[in-house]
Amino acid sequence: MGRELFGEGLKFSTLREMYQSGATFKSTRLSDSFTYQQFQDQYTTQVHLLCVVTEGSRILVNTVDAPLSPTVGQTIVTLVSTVSVPENHAGQAPKLA
Repeated sequence: MGRELFGEGLKFSTLREMYQSGATFKSTRLSDSFTYQQFQDQYTTQVHLLCVVTEGSRILVNTVDAPLSPTVGQTIVTLVSTVSVPENHAGQAPKLA
């Protein structure tokens, strides 16, 4: 078997089922005012980082053996399983200390 892409044990059938259940592919450019950590905090649901597009337009694919660490200036491509819940919304889970 070749490299495991996107996440450990994540299979094409799982991605297909997520997409068929309403998950969306999302591209987000990271900046000083919206970092990858803030993206992760905003999307507390199931999110899979698929790849990163660098400022030089190179595509880097996320793999289990070499996970990506997106940085400011890059564009992340993710599969998001549900719509994010805004901070301070009654449906937002409380943050644990």
